[in-house]
Amino acid sequence: MALPMSGKKLNALGDRLAQSASPDDADLVQLESVLACYDEALGSVRDRLVSLGFVPTTRLKTTTTLIEKLRRQETMKLRTVQDVAGARIVVNGGLIDQDAAERLIISEFTDESGVPRKVDRRETPSSGYRAVHVVVKQDDVWVEIQIRTVAQNRWAQIYESLGDLWGRGIRYNGAPIDPDGPAFPEGGSEITRQSLVDTMLDLSRSIARAEDLAKLIDEYKMSSAQVQTLDRSRYGEEGSPTPERLTRRTMIEVDELKARHAKAEDTNKTLMHLLEQVFEVSEV
Repeated sequence: MALPMSGKKLNALGDRLAQSASPDDADLVQLESVLACYDEALGSVRDRLVSLGFVPTTRLKTTTTLIEKLRRQETMKLRTVQDVAGARIVVNGGLIDQDAAERLIISEFTDESGVPRKVDRRETPSSGYRAVHVVVKQDDVWVEIQIRTVAQNRWAQIYESLGDLWGRGIRYNGAPIDPDGPAFPEGGSEITRQSLVDTMLDLSRSIARAEDLAKLIDEYKMSSAQVQTLDRSRYGEEGSPTPERLTRRTMIEVDELKARHAKAEDTNKTLMHLLEQVFEVSEV
C-alpha cells in the first residue's frame, strides 16, 4: 500500500499537527490513513524477519505519541520519522550474536530500494539505552528494527517503566518528575528518584562493560582455536612462540577475563533482579 499523499503534503500534515494545540479532525483522519500504510509495511517486515528465523515483536506509534514526538523535536518532519513503525528482536546471546543478526537483516533488506541504515546505540547510547537499530525501507516507508541482547532489553524495559511513572523526559536526558522525591515511598528508603535514575545509567554502563568482556572472551577462544591449527614450521626460529605457548597465554588471559566478567555479571543480575521486583516489569 502506497502512502496516501506526497512527501511534501505529509510534512505539511505533520507541521499542522505539531503546531496545533487541538488538531483538526480532518488532519487526524489523514494521519490514521498514513499509519495504516505503515502498519501494512510493518506486517511485511515482520513476515520477512520470521522467515530469517527471528521471533520479532512489533509496535506502531499511536497518533498521540507521534504528535508528541513532532512537538518535542520541532525541526523533525513527519516523512523523516524513522520509528513510526518498529520491530524488535532480542537475541539469545551477546554482542557477537547481535552483530550477526544485524548483518543478516541488512543483507535481507538490501535491494533495489537501497541499503538499510544502521544506528549503533552501543557506540552512541541515548540516556543509557543501548541496542543496534537497522532502518529498512518497505513499501516506500521506513521501518525501524531494534536488535537487543537480553540484558539490553531488560534494562530498557525497566527504564521505560520508570519513564511511565516519573515522566518520559528521562528518556531524553531530562530529570524525573519530583527528582528529590522518594523512589520507594512505601519502603521508607531515602533513595530519591534522581539517584535511582543515575543508578540505572550506571547499570547501563556496567552491562556494556560486561558484554564487552564476554565478547573479548569469545574472541580469545576463537583466537586460541586458530593458533592450534598453525603450521609448526612457521615457528622454527629459536625464541619464536610455539602454538602451545600462544594457546597457554591466550587461555590465561581468557581466565582473567572470565573472572572480571563473572563479577560484573553478578553485580548486574543482583540489581536488575531487585529493580524487576520493584517495578514488576513484564515482557514487551
